Amino acid sequence: TGWKARYLELKEYYEKHGNSDVKPSSSGALGRWVATQRWNYKKLNSGKNVTLSPDNINQLNQINFTWDVKESEWNTRYEELRRFHTSHGHADVRRSDGPLGLWASRQRWNYKKMLAGQKVSLSEKQVVLMNMLCFNWDVSRECGSEQEKEVNGADKPEVIDHDHHVLVKSVEEKLRMMGQSPPPSIIKHDRCRNCQHPGLAERMKASVKAQLREKEQQAQEQRNLKRERDESS
Repeated sequence: TGWKARYLELKEYYEKHGNSDVKPSSSGALGRWVATQRWNYKKLNSGKNVTLSPDNINQLNQINFTWDVKESEWNTRYEELRRFHTSHGHADVRRSDGPLGLWASRQRWNYKKMLAGQKVSLSEKQVVLMNMLCFNWDVSRECGSEQEKEVNGADKPEVIDHDHHVLVKSVEEKLRMMGQSPPPSIIKHDRCRNCQHPGLAERMKASVKAQLREKEQQAQEQRNLKRERDESS
């Protein structure tokens, strides 16, 4: 069965279920095909030659194809945290707060390892998104608490930190390049800058810029490859 036939099968699945998240383990040939598209996309972003074309990618994006399952799951939990923040006025979720609390605890653990220079699944982009909700990375520090208000002044005018503002703009650009819309909260400046670890903003900003350059380089390589194919055909 060719690519087009499998795509039409997936599109039918999407129209029926409202998503294209076919499970490889429970959907037979279609599930294996979906897993192959994700694998090819990952190799493509690593600069390797694959059969997945820009047109293929565009067609899959039209049915909201999930390229990275783990990132999709993270985004689902993040949206839950954003709703928690809207309802409670803070994002100080504790480990005892059910599944969301357990997820928040894992983010704190990964963040701690990130600061220690270890490789973790938590990305700089995700740290920025969490900071947009003034997420409490250290539960021993009451971010947004009454004590903090007494120290910093509850009615003190909010000041936009220039470096943080530049970082947010970089992340907004990266999200749009990935075909994602920044959540409304990312447009606002950080209301709790003191919760961010000193020096992390600079490291994240440099990392985001490097990833943007790498993505543009990969896109240029794909354009060159396509041009060479067109010229040889």
